[in-house]
Amino acid sequence: MDDGKCTFVTDEWGGFFRPLPENRHFFGKDLTFPIEGTNSDIRHRLARFKRKSKVTSRSLDMIERSLLLFHFFQDYPQNLEPLIHSFLSFFS
Repeated sequence: MDDGKCTFVTDEWGGFFRPLPENRHFFGKDLTFPIEGTNSDIRHRLARFKRKSKVTSRSLDMIERSLLLFHFFQDYPQNLEPLIHSFLSFFS
């Protein structure tokens, strides 16, 4: 948005309606479904968000870099092609 304010997309749980500004609050399961799908993909692929007992990172920098790397390959699969042979060489 041009005014620097964010918008809020939530499901229709009643607790969201009181604190969120009405003019910037969009709600509905149809709006949150794609967001939850992306969150699920991130949790599935990045183990540090899946289990607290193992594979965790306390460094915010490492979490941010992991998310950037995830999106680098998730959003642009062509970025993976030049690296495939290097990755597969581990198994030969």
